[in-house]
Amino acid sequence: MKQDEARIERIYALFDEYRQAYAAEWQRLERCERLYMGEHWHNVPQSDTREPRPVTPVLQSTIENIRADLMDQMPEAIITADDPANERAAQALTEILGENHRRCITKTNMQSCCTICS
Repeated sequence: MKQDEARIERIYALFDEYRQAYAAEWQRLERCERLYMGEHWHNVPQSDTREPRPVTPVLQSTIENIRADLMDQMPEAIITADDPANERAAQALTEILGENHRRCITKTNMQSCCTICS
């Protein structure tokens, strides 16, 4: 019994040692997670209790806005049918070209990744 208790105490002591060594990293990860989830506003002091608090995660919102702005400036190919019988084919080609361009947006040089553009 005493051997087991001594072993358990050593295990807990080792666990506490590791927990203390990584405490700063765990706190950093918690701060990062709060920022990611948009809960970092709770750490900002409120001067007035009636003051509105932001609810949108700023980081994600900023990235989405920049991406939307870039997509708005991206040229889009639209294929029109010369005959009503070719309407489905024109729509399919428009979608294929659009997907090709969307995949190319992650590349640094659009000319090198788009076989249609080059």
